[in-house]
Amino acid sequence: MSYITQPEMEARFSVADLIALTDRAEPPAGVINVTVLNEALDQASGLLDGYINRQYVVPVAAPTADLKLHCCNIAYYLLHRDSAPEKVTKDYEFALRWARDVADARIQLPGATPPTEETASDGAEIDAPDRIFTNSSMSGY
Repeated sequence: MSYITQPEMEARFSVADLIALTDRAEPPAGVINVTVLNEALDQASGLLDGYINRQYVVPVAAPTADLKLHCCNIAYYLLHRDSAPEKVTKDYEFALRWARDVADARIQLPGATPPTEETASDGAEIDAPDRIFTNSSMSGY
């Protein structure tokens, strides 16, 4: 699930830019390639989820304006396949810092659901039978 939609990207960035970044047809079709755009939106959302899931259940049911903004900036950066302008790169790096701050609980996401005991994990759990070979069972060998 993506946190943003094509109309939200179009509202933030120019349609002409989105066409230039997504229209990879030969010859160019002159329209936004929805498949390419949606892949970038899904990748950006997945990247953010990778950070956010340390503090919240993902996907976030009611994404905040900040979450949507940073998702837009990450997706826009990802659309610049080979090289992104400096401003786009800085926005992307800021979005990643913001996501790390959410993961480290320095920034809260209002309305997001914290993990419950069933979904929370402090790491791997091992469930195994009792040890067969112990110091006492092996004494004398």
